[in-house]
Amino acid sequence: PVGVHVAGTFQLPTPFNPEQSPMEDYDEDGIWDLLYAYNPADYNEVPTSFNYKYIVGNQWFNPNEGSITADCGTQDGGDRVVELTSPATITPAYCYNSCNLCVAASNITFQVDMSNVDSPDGAYIAGPFQGWDPAGSPMNDIGGGLYELVFPLQPGAYGYKFLNGPNGWENVPSACAVGQDRQVVVEEGVDQTITFCFNQCSEACVVDPDPEQITFRVDMSSVDAISADGVFVMGVFTDPQWQQGAIMMSDADNDMIYEATATVSGSAEFQYKFTNGDPFPNGSVDASVEETGDFETLGCGGPNGIGGFNRVYTRDGSGVVLDVVCYNFCTPLCEVSVDEIEARIGFSAYPNPVQDMLNITFEDIATVQSIQLMNQLGQELTFVAGNNISAANNMDISHLSSGVYTLRANTSQGTVTKLIVKK
Repeated sequence: PVGVHVAGTFQLPTPFNPEQSPMEDYDEDGIWDLLYAYNPADYNEVPTSFNYKYIVGNQWFNPNEGSITADCGTQDGGDRVVELTSPATITPAYCYNSCNLCVAASNITFQVDMSNVDSPDGAYIAGPFQGWDPAGSPMNDIGGGLYELVFPLQPGAYGYKFLNGPNGWENVPSACAVGQDRQVVVEEGVDQTITFCFNQCSEACVVDPDPEQITFRVDMSSVDAISADGVFVMGVFTDPQWQQGAIMMSDADNDMIYEATATVSGSAEFQYKFTNGDPFPNGSVDASVEETGDFETLGCGGPNGIGGFNRVYTRDGSGVVLDVVCYNFCTPLCEVSVDEIEARIGFSAYPNPVQDMLNITFEDIATVQSIQLMNQLGQELTFVAGNNISAANNMDISHLSSGVYTLRANTSQGTVTKLIVKK
């Protein structure tokens, strides 16, 4: 009822203001327009481009565009981009939520089987096609535990999730998840009916394991300073899920191994992670206290859909005390493997073979203590202390003889080595 708005970095004084820039469909052809006149001198730097998005409404909780691809947006996806190559610029009339012009929509029928769960408030669906609004799209009960809703969608790939009631996000198993979401690929002119069991990858529901007691244990000895607020575990099993329902852990014998026991029900596979500090202080999410390990590369988890990673466990209903894991790692206790150390610090050395200058880079230098270059006799030729190490380092080896050398990155949790060939 309030029409379509556009928001972006062009807006002054507040970028991405959802109310400031209403659009108009002057000739009622479905294409909405806004002429925005700006003075480059009004900006801190003369702009060469603007980022922007469209909103169906005038608030960010209204349906708005999801992650726009790099075809017409930022390189990592997200916002649209318009390059300011002339004094007057007209953007293409891209289809809403797409980098293409609109074509005839395909009818996508989403169905979810809720027979495995109690669903007194029915089933819902959320995705970029409706603004990821958890309460905005109640599904129709068609009997037999099935709920259904149809969306006309333009071609493209769409993430989505089902919900048990307007607040009960499902836990999509890693076998059928993209990030943490389900995904449908829509083709032009091809209608589809997609059916899944809630919390499962199959169309027909498989009986979930019995509810069980699971004890989570994490070794915090690798952490520089444990938060005064405590150590927590959170996941899809907590009530509410994740940060708001996080469970404080305890270390009764002061051995740096924290424990907490919770009743876990629902699907066999679930995601979780630990935090060093309260993840929901004063009623607001604090993502800075969460684990940051790449659990997909390390082998005990997968992407969380928002740039990070979660741990994954598959239960069988019998109750279990989980193995102790090191905070931010997958190994038992804090005995970290070489592969895990390398994955954590993102250690690279190039070119290899090298003639003059060796470039040494790290994605994370927090635990790197020193760099050494050794000859084949094990003699140290070059040593760089931790306080002189940055994300990008240069080592001049032009004076060395041709041959094979060993480059060592020494960290607080072990050593990673690479063989370097000097031309």
